Amino acid sequence: MSTMPYPSPVGPQRYSDSYPSEPRTARQAREDIALYLRTWGLDDCVETAKVVVSDLVTHLIMLGDVDEVSVEVTRTEATAVRMIVTGSGGSSRPAVEGGAADDSCGMFLIPRLTPTWGVGATPEGRRLWADLATSQGNL
Repeated sequence: MSTMPYPSPVGPQRYSDSYPSEPRTARQAREDIALYLRTWGLDDCVETAKVVVSDLVTHLIMLGDVDEVSVEVTRTEATAVRMIVTGSGGSSRPAVEGGAADDSCGMFLIPRLTPTWGVGATPEGRRLWADLATSQGNL
């Protein structure tokens, strides 16, 4: 019998993992994020989170020039989560230049689904993040 982790009463709830830069990575990241959000009792934001993380991961992979994709989701407040997707092993130029959304890679959805989001460069590569609101706030 498999058991699910219980929501943590102290500190932020956090999940992170790394994946190869392959087309199937978006699907695996979606499944993993959904599992953890459901475990934390945040069922109301699962479908939106799946679309957002899929688009963030796909954007990095479609741009190419990344070897690995890291995905992190953190429950930052009782009613908020932040998803961070980082591509490493490639160029450090930002994924969206000049702040304009690139709808050819799915980024046009992110501003419509999340209250805040951003892009940037890290020493290892590119970083994209998005915040999600949830109405289920029991920490």
